[in-house]
Amino acid sequence: MKRVALLLLPLMLMGAGCSLMSQDSVDSTNRVAAPGTEEDVAVESRTTSGAVTEVSLDGMAADGPGIIKIRTAAGAEDVINVPSFGLALCAAKDNIADVYSIEVGDEVEVRGAVIEEGVIVPCTSADHYLRVK
Repeated sequence: MKRVALLLLPLMLMGAGCSLMSQDSVDSTNRVAAPGTEEDVAVESRTTSGAVTEVSLDGMAADGPGIIKIRTAAGAEDVINVPSFGLALCAAKDNIADVYSIEVGDEVEVRGAVIEEGVIVPCTSADHYLRVK
């Protein structure tokens, strides 16, 4: 049952409109309730920064995440999923920049939960954020 809950966690985050990232700085591990349970599961948090290479807000019209891709100083590509409708429910809602004002070429810094395939979602903890530098 724990495996099922762990597999559902990324889907829950994406359904809430959250998701994306990866780089070199693992900051902490937070614990959040697994979907449909009172059991806490570990969620890794990371911080990364870089230049925005792509902004896709199309999914936000259908309660999907806004997707921001960045290129780090080391040349890695990271993906940040920013919740749309679910943003109001995010613990970090006051720390997330207005995605509609983020443009290709902007420098951003993000801290968020790492979900499937390294996608970072700045949502599950009050210490998560998305900032334009």
